[in-house]
Amino acid sequence: MKHLVRPDHCGPPGRARPLRRRAALILALLAALAMLSAVNAAVLGARPDHGDDDGVDAAKHKKKKKKKIRPPHDPGTKPSPSILRIAHITDLHLDAHYADSATADTYCHARPSAVDPRASAAAFTSQQQQQLPKNHLSVDRWKPGPGHVDPDRARYGRLGSACDTPLRLVDLATSFLGRRDLDIDLVLWTGDSGRHDRDPLLPRTEFEVYDSNERSARMLAHAMREPSSRVDSKDGAMRVFPTVGNLDIHPHNLLDPPHNTTLLGNLARALAPVVPPASPAAAALARNGTYHVAVTPLLHVVSLNTMYWSKDNAWSRGDCDVPGSPGAELIDWLDATLTEIGAAHGAQARAILLGHVPPASSTGGTSDGGNDPGPALPRALPSNYRPACTARFLELAARHAPRIASMHAGHVNEDSTMYIARVPGNATTPAGELVVLDAGDYARRAENMVDPAPLDEVQLLVPVFTAPSVIPVNNPGVRIMEFDLERAGWSRWTQYYLDLLAATNEDNEDGGGGSSLDAAKKKKKHRKKHPKDGFRPEFVVEYSTDVDYRMPSLSTVHWRATMSGANPPSSDENDNNEVGALRGDGGRQGSARRFRQKYRYFYGVKGPYPDDSTA
Repeated sequence: MKHLVRPDHCGPPGRARPLRRRAALILALLAALAMLSAVNAAVLGARPDHGDDDGVDAAKHKKKKKKKIRPPHDPGTKPSPSILRIAHITDLHLDAHYADSATADTYCHARPSAVDPRASAAAFTSQQQQQLPKNHLSVDRWKPGPGHVDPDRARYGRLGSACDTPLRLVDLATSFLGRRDLDIDLVLWTGDSGRHDRDPLLPRTEFEVYDSNERSARMLAHAMREPSSRVDSKDGAMRVFPTVGNLDIHPHNLLDPPHNTTLLGNLARALAPVVPPASPAAAALARNGTYHVAVTPLLHVVSLNTMYWSKDNAWSRGDCDVPGSPGAELIDWLDATLTEIGAAHGAQARAILLGHVPPASSTGGTSDGGNDPGPALPRALPSNYRPACTARFLELAARHAPRIASMHAGHVNEDSTMYIARVPGNATTPAGELVVLDAGDYARRAENMVDPAPLDEVQLLVPVFTAPSVIPVNNPGVRIMEFDLERAGWSRWTQYYLDLLAATNEDNEDGGGGSSLDAAKKKKKHRKKHPKDGFRPEFVVEYSTDVDYRMPSLSTVHWRATMSGANPPSSDENDNNEVGALRGDGGRQGSARRFRQKYRYFYGVKGPYPDDSTA
């Protein structure tokens, strides 16, 4: 048998020729690479320095200067150990089927052929009926202006459409929270990470719900991987606090009592990246979707499964006046938990309540009455909870108001502040009625009041903050708040947003769309077919409460002063800083008007407030 000899082995002279040919080829390649390197060096050396420009026309391609991120604390000083920086992110609505070039007509889902007429927004089966995100004031939503052209490719989402959120946008929002200069300690994540079940040609599955939650949880866990010096960051310590949304269950809006469903256990396993499986919170989340965590002895996070109070949940088996119903048991548990926090930790202890569905939906400050509890008083907002759940929750919140720092929610996709309040009594309700009021409606009444006395007699008890969503119903938003442990209250928040239209236009290198504020003024230009390589848009500051509302803190005293235009009483030892005057035309009415104008503007996440506008 002949032995095969590799060409590079020693052998007869004829067998060395392949080796010589290979060496010659390698030398030729090296020479070519050296020549190419020399040419590149010569080109780069002759190229004028235009930073990130392509050396074409620097003036033409000069980018607009981006608004800098406000530093978390004064430069040159260390952050106070008593100030916790807490992010609020909500309504991610991750859609793994999102296609960049698909249009809103198909819910941004790719179609293999022409659009099936059954795929229109009006053609839902009974189980697929999911209304578009509620927006009570269409005037405050972003709308495409004259001349706006929907881009062929939208890698970060389609603004104001029925589409859900691409993975790229969810990654952008969650990664933003991991920026070291933001120095975030905790994240409040108020639910709805699953996509809507709107597309009749692509029904949502239960697996998708868990998958979207697990993906989102992993991204948030990665963003918060850097330890915090102000809270416990050891393995097993929670820093991201999720809550159950109506799109985090399947079918959406419908959740059986805990003893009759495995869904909550599966959801708890999906959220394992942020809720350690061996923790008491994980066990409670799997049991009924509700848990309590002591961040510090003086600050507690209480996550509530509001699906058992929601009037849209037909499977909850009874209102909160039915003994043994999930809603009634949740009210009893919350009552006992808040009582225990106060008894164990004293008067300085505070609880932050989380719930996906807020007790009411804001009007954005445009209510003209129709459900007023009395003359010159703001409108009582319709409840999102069942009647008995509403009554019991409001009574509980009023009773425990001194130890509830705030309630945080999502669901409505807008930026709003509401208050659980007690309005003055009358012949029908001598003790006064517990209602939920909108901050903009309160300011509207202050703006138009003749006698301020009835408005000043309203007892503002517990604030309810809903943050803008990541899903681009409006521009995507993320909020960063500061909690002062020494003063046991919120000091301020900064709202960040992504100008989605501008980001999409820049991503496609299309200079014709501009920002969402001037879309109507721009004309369509030639659009390149492919996104810009390496482009990544940024969330930037939209507004902050201390600058744009001139509030020294987010205490109830300062909210009342800002909404009504009156300075807070100087005798309040915890709130002795006066609210800066927002009035441009004098008096309390002028100040209330200015607040309402800004509040309505920010309600729709439109971007920084134009100073010369009366929007």
